[in-house]
Amino acid sequence: MIRGNGNYPNDSSCISCVQQRGKGIINKSHPEPWSAWRVISSQLAHKRDLIPPCVFLASQLRQQIRMKPFTTPYSFLVERLRGRGARSAWIEYLITATCGIGNMLFGYDQGVMGSLLTGPSFEATFPSISNGNDTLQGFTVAVYELGCAAGALTVIISGDRFGRRLTVMLGELIIIIGAILQASSFELAQLIVGRIVAGLGNGMAAAILPTWNGECSRAKNRGRAVMWQLNINLFGIALAYWVDYGLAASPRTGGNGWAWRLPLALQSAFSVLTIVLALFLPESPRVLMRNGKVAEASDVVDMLSLEEDPAARSLETRVVVSMIEKTLQEDMQSNSTWQAIFTQGKPRFFQRLVLSAFVMSMYQLTGVNLITYYV
Repeated sequence: MIRGNGNYPNDSSCISCVQQRGKGIINKSHPEPWSAWRVISSQLAHKRDLIPPCVFLASQLRQQIRMKPFTTPYSFLVERLRGRGARSAWIEYLITATCGIGNMLFGYDQGVMGSLLTGPSFEATFPSISNGNDTLQGFTVAVYELGCAAGALTVIISGDRFGRRLTVMLGELIIIIGAILQASSFELAQLIVGRIVAGLGNGMAAAILPTWNGECSRAKNRGRAVMWQLNINLFGIALAYWVDYGLAASPRTGGNGWAWRLPLALQSAFSVLTIVLALFLPESPRVLMRNGKVAEASDVVDMLSLEEDPAARSLETRVVVSMIEKTLQEDMQSNSTWQAIFTQGKPRFFQRLVLSAFVMSMYQLTGVNLITYYV
């Protein structure tokens, strides 16, 4: 609170006051205005009763400018949640929801094609895969998985170089292109290319979304956040089935091309929503630290903190940033190679590899993908 008798000059006089006091400092030893401002503030600290309100207002503005997220183009949404204690957790929830929508699209793509293969309009448009040619029909559906595999491999490079958010948005943009190609197809070749393109984008997004979600979640919530994000994939599969059924049963769309074109075009709706939400959300602090953007990483950690007190939030931010920096330094000093995953050692890399591969192999051996893609 500003003390004093309240008889302060107007704004122009306040500006003149600051300029008068700072003129010599700025011209002599502090050419950078903010540096001079610090000196002026320290000189006037013992005369608080005489300081006009503009000094304190400008100081608050300066703090807001310094703390503005550099990595979020439209930050007004998350800025309203910064430093609000428990309510700041909504930033994490928004990130999880965005990743969930992206993962729901992966499930939607898994389930959308199977019901379309036997539609009258689809068979009339693509007779070559509707006259008992099971091999070509299976290839048309499964080629999507080849695109997913290729897209997931690109994340090895793009995930760290371009960041999680940009990789997600790039993947979603590629999905939109693939959806347009599929929905506008009149030839089988175009449909296959559209499936590959959509798979490429979905592989990129699905591979990086859990990482972005996990790196922006607090330790005690990380497992739950990633679990919810991955489980919503099942909702996407169910949604695809119901969309296919509803449009096929509708008297308006059941007998024309909309019965299969609209379900394929709806892929882009999920992608657009994911891109829009990602514009308002922060980048992973780990990626920012890895790319040398310490100020931006500190700002994101500060934003994600649940501490309402600025001092406590600042302390927590320094601790978390220090831990991230230490982890990155250990990664660089370890000189890890691809061969390391086949060794045991203290981190037990090989055991983790076998466990992960075993779980996913058992998942595939259940035959669930056969039902998901072709039923």
